[in-house]
Amino acid sequence: MLASCVRPCVWSGRLLVARHLTERGDAVPDHRAPGRRCACGIYAVHRIDSPWLERLGGAGTMMGAVRLSGLVRRHKDEGVRAEVAEIIALARPSTPLCAHTHFPAPQACRSLLAEPVDPEEVAARYAVPLVDPRHLTMVALEHGSLLWP
Repeated sequence: MLASCVRPCVWSGRLLVARHLTERGDAVPDHRAPGRRCACGIYAVHRIDSPWLERLGGAGTMMGAVRLSGLVRRHKDEGVRAEVAEIIALARPSTPLCAHTHFPAPQACRSLLAEPVDPEEVAARYAVPLVDPRHLTMVALEHGSLLWP
């Protein structure tokens, strides 16, 4: 399964609805995500070579294209934060991936963290195409338009 690089949040299906989460993953229902004076929301970048991605996980991160909806806010010059995101495609990684997480994993999941990840299986799980990273933007634009280039 795909998961956030920074919060205990798993994409159980193609659609993810943002909530304000604490670092431990507890939902805080004090406002709608993405909040104006908050860092909550689902983050997305405009370009696959964004330095932001390197800070979040680098080559060990599986990239994809998402369709955003609900409340969407510009986030600096790198990208956006959104209320709702739907995975529409995943990019074939250039290097082998292993399951990992930046947050404490439940005991039952820890044995899986050293396992290699098959990108084909991940794409099949979410019923989305696995594409060459150079084609990810083109595939994304088939489903909508670029927000704030």
